[in-house]
Amino acid sequence: MYAGKFRSMKWLLDILKGTWLGHPLHPILAHIPMAMWPGALIFDLLSRCQVGGNAIVRLIILRHRLWPRGRACGRADWIG
Repeated sequence: MYAGKFRSMKWLLDILKGTWLGHPLHPILAHIPMAMWPGALIFDLLSRCQVGGNAIVRLIILRHRLWPRGRACGRADWIG
């Protein structure tokens, strides 16, 4: 179904699948943004003691910037 549509973009699919790395790229790009939620929680708890500054906001913004990359790699793995 998708083979003809994505044949011309093989180079992009190879990058998204992580063939250049020798390992799927999706698990790496999915776990890092997911780990930022507990990190934000920890900094939120530490902010009550005046520690951490605005690290909560930075982690949440970085997480929202990174999740589309993990989603694109996961979709490329799922398509085949």
